[in-house]
Amino acid sequence: MPFLEETLSTAVAEGHIFFYAFIKHYAEEDTKKDHFHLFVSPSKPLDMLAFRRLFIEPVAGDKPLCCLPFQSSKIGDWLLYALHDITYLNKRGLVRLNHYSIEDVITNDDEFLLQSYHDAKESISDNRMNLFLSEMRNGSTFGDILRSGIVPPNQIVYWEKVYKSSISQWGRNVENKQVNLIPPDL
Repeated sequence: MPFLEETLSTAVAEGHIFFYAFIKHYAEEDTKKDHFHLFVSPSKPLDMLAFRRLFIEPVAGDKPLCCLPFQSSKIGDWLLYALHDITYLNKRGLVRLNHYSIEDVITNDDEFLLQSYHDAKESISDNRMNLFLSEMRNGSTFGDILRSGIVPPNQIVYWEKVYKSSISQWGRNVENKQVNLIPPDL
């Protein structure tokens, strides 16, 4: 991590980027090893191939560590994925075992990071899901929830999957669980 933070701080000082944020992720079933997720905001057009070369870290007796090619991303999407936000992941049909907090992110601008995080969280809230989960917490069956009118008829299959996955993951007692799932864009 010192290498990454030093390299990013140098890139800010040299005017290549004005903002960076990164987080360490631990290996999961589909990843072989611990790794970092990085977000940068360029100050000017960058030669991304040359910029990527800055992140080659020599490791004694092993091949150097490096980063994968950069991909364009909005900071809100990057943050919610990087934190493995349950609502965000579910909306995209993804599941991750490890979850992270905003305090795990290392950045050169805490204020911008926190504002971006709050904006991103606000953008994925959904009242229908809150009503649905409230009904589940109150012990309603899926049939009861259907009869309540919360579930649009053209989305019954999706909502039934949400219901079944919530029940299988947390059992019938979802009362004290943070169940944050939202449907695809409506």
